[in-house]
Amino acid sequence: MNDVVVIAALVLLVIQSLLNRDRNRDFVVVRRGLLIFVAFALWDNVVGEFGRASKIEPYGFVAFLAALGYVAARQILERDQQLNAIQKELEVARRIQLSILPAEFPHSANFRVAARYVPMTSVAGDFYDFIVADDRQAGILIADVSGHGVPAALIASMVNLAATSQRAQAADPSSFLSGMNSALLGNTQNQFVTAAYVHLNSESQELRYSAAHRLEQGDRLLLYTDGIVEATDASGKFFGQDGLSDLLRATSRLPPSDAADRIIASVEEWSVSRDDDLTVLVCDYMRTDS
Repeated sequence: MNDVVVIAALVLLVIQSLLNRDRNRDFVVVRRGLLIFVAFALWDNVVGEFGRASKIEPYGFVAFLAALGYVAARQILERDQQLNAIQKELEVARRIQLSILPAEFPHSANFRVAARYVPMTSVAGDFYDFIVADDRQAGILIADVSGHGVPAALIASMVNLAATSQRAQAADPSSFLSGMNSALLGNTQNQFVTAAYVHLNSESQELRYSAAHRLEQGDRLLLYTDGIVEATDASGKFFGQDGLSDLLRATSRLPPSDAADRIIASVEEWSVSRDDDLTVLVCDYMRTDS
């Protein structure tokens, strides 16, 4: 009775396999391996009914395992090829994103600006730009798109275009950001953008942000995204505003480029694992009389 049940189950398995017309290559390979196993098992059971000895079923099982191994190996190879293609595309995207960031602040008699950008992934959502940059004025924008990866990077490129379209409003931070907001409104899906923009004028010695402040010789301006202050150590403690303020005071005598490097290095040393992009800009005002 046991042999009859086994034979019936194997026959049903063969019929089901033959009726399935799926043309997927992996399924075809597995089906053929299965049919070989079933055929060998049937032979052993049928021959056994007549009292004859036959032990070819294990060879059929080996054929079935070989078919499964082939399919698994092919799928792994295919995934590796897909992963390599994605990595190449991400590298191209990274180079494109870096190309929209200004390499350095142009030489200026009155302003020294250093920028550092450390994305968490190949592409990210932090963005900065120098809207105007000469001896008389500096317009500095920094922005952070919520989220990470490709979606945030795509929106960051939209931020770049929105900022470029508002260059005529560079001297008026309120109008500048309002114009950017109008350009981006409704086009960022469920993600949002935080941004800060400052305009510095060496002739009037004025810094315009949300309000006007008097610029003094040697003033240092620091702009950063939240990855700086929200970096956490092993105990979960934030680097925080106080830590950044202390570091800003400690690096006050360093040139902007060294100060920016020191800030990034200190945050990376503090953080047990980086889970956000890091962007910081340091700007010094050094008045020169014409």
